[in-house]
Amino acid sequence: KQWYQRRVAITAGEEFKHRYRVVKYEDIATAPIEYAKLLYKFTGLELTKSVQDYIIASSTGAVVQGKYEVVRNTAEVVDNWKNVMDPVHAKLVEFQCQKMFKTFGYKNL
Repeated sequence: KQWYQRRVAITAGEEFKHRYRVVKYEDIATAPIEYAKLLYKFTGLELTKSVQDYIIASSTGAVVQGKYEVVRNTAEVVDNWKNVMDPVHAKLVEFQCQKMFKTFGYKNL
């Protein structure tokens, strides 16, 4: 049922376009400031310099070893899971997520 509800929201069309925004992690990770501006504008909030400074500091830092670190170069690590995951598990993810891949325009691994 959850998949169906998400699909309806994504394909709701022009009538509801102003009420939701589909956000992909990869987009935010590779262009954090641009997407912050877009999302803040969409929500009607002001993107302050301090928030922009925080985004820059936390998304362009050196790549760290710990997987739960807040500061990392997000553009460099966005697809790391594809490289470190066992190929069998990666194919399983691809199989289980094929509807989502198609809906959001993801390419197969």
